[in-house]
Amino acid sequence: MNEKNDLPLTITVPAENRTTLTVLVKSAAGLSNTEARRLIESGSVLLGTEPCLDPVARPRAQIITIAADPKRTLRSPSKRKVPTLNGPGFDTIYLDESIIVVNKQSGYLTIPTSSDDTERASGEVSLVAGVAEALRQSGRKAKQLFVVHRIDRETSGLVCFARQERAYEILREHFRHRRPTREYLAWTMAVPAEATGRLHHYLREDPKTHRVEAVGEDLAGEDSTAKEAILDYRIEVARPHGARLRIALVTGRRNQIRAQLAAAGWPIRADRWYGEVVANPGRTALHAHRLAFDHPIRDRRITCEAPLPEDLRRMDARLFG
Repeated sequence: MNEKNDLPLTITVPAENRTTLTVLVKSAAGLSNTEARRLIESGSVLLGTEPCLDPVARPRAQIITIAADPKRTLRSPSKRKVPTLNGPGFDTIYLDESIIVVNKQSGYLTIPTSSDDTERASGEVSLVAGVAEALRQSGRKAKQLFVVHRIDRETSGLVCFARQERAYEILREHFRHRRPTREYLAWTMAVPAEATGRLHHYLREDPKTHRVEAVGEDLAGEDSTAKEAILDYRIEVARPHGARLRIALVTGRRNQIRAQLAAAGWPIRADRWYGEVVANPGRTALHAHRLAFDHPIRDRRITCEAPLPEDLRRMDARLFG
């Protein structure tokens, strides 16, 4: 550690360290526990060359750098920096000791659908495995990640995982009671007659193909496994060849948006199961764009947005200029 209290202030962490980042920063900078946590969360503490926003990380054999004046940073906290943590098929949007929200690329399963041995043999890495490994390599505790919700393989966008069992239980309860805001962007092959509206169906799954069918309440009565599905939509832009819709989920069912839009007569572009196969964008044109929820531990609202990936950005520009 620097003998002088000048900046940048560096701390050499031994390989046998068991102390949290908060305690290390607190001792080096002469701060309270709360002040040290706030400094870390402001993005002013680096592990190596990258910001670490996790106050309970336990770094080992690394150089910690306090890159900003603690007193000045704590008086005028800057906007929270996006953590630099990524891996196969994702980059991180939000991270703290309780949760992590990532932006998933299309083509990755949220969780494995086969045994671990099969997954390893095929070389496919699920999102949950990739995020856990990235956390481990960054020096953060990642004994287990809890899957709060999921999105389809071809769908891109936001996915939230809990890093603690207590956080998981609280978030699952929030999702069960439909408290989070989950917004998607969908590019359809037809245009709804109304600019805004609500779709209300029941979803039943074919046990052989696992394809979901959206039906009305009368037909759902014949199948006790049918689940209610509700979403709200708004047209953002429309042309004769199709529209871009903003979808707000009320319920969260597997394949819900895809099945409901197809049942309404507005199938999503390039959806091979529920729509018409088109050349572009080469995968279901659906993106989990916005996720807002109450933090399971802290008293605050978390709002995350995922920018459009390049394939959807090019397609949108071509379709709507």
